[in-house]
Amino acid sequence: MPWKRALFETKMGNVDAVAILQKTPEREKYLEFTTPLFESNTVFFYNADKYKSGVYWNTIRDLQPYRIGVISGYTSEKILRNYNNYGINLNIVPITGKDSQVFQMLLKERVDIFPTNEVVGNQLIKDNNWGKVIKKAPRPIYKTVYHMAFSKAKNH
Repeated sequence: MPWKRALFETKMGNVDAVAILQKTPEREKYLEFTTPLFESNTVFFYNADKYKSGVYWNTIRDLQPYRIGVISGYTSEKILRNYNNYGINLNIVPITGKDSQVFQMLLKERVDIFPTNEVVGNQLIKDNNWGKVIKKAPRPIYKTVYHMAFSKAKNH
């Protein structure tokens, strides 16, 4: 199911748990988190046919020319949207769906870059043989600690 719906269903107690997510103060209100499962970088992926020289950036302002596809409800969406409060106007394209759908949008050039977990992105590229077209930018956006979380609405 779409990410926002998965979080909502878990919050309501209709779903027992959500795997592989970041701990945030907002989520701690309705979820109990496990100890950290693993750490991974969040990086930008892009279409190498469109950006033959790659995608390189030093500051967030360098990302302003790109259409940034983000999954609605992902922490990366909130982080990137927060820069608008500081006068950095990023072109954020919210998407309700899954990472694989945004990779399809990269392939069709509907978005330019997509921030997601490096491990997840690499696996999707491998599973779909997209390695010649979809590449990752060398600079990570941030390092993330991932957990599994259980609904507080359930008596676990």
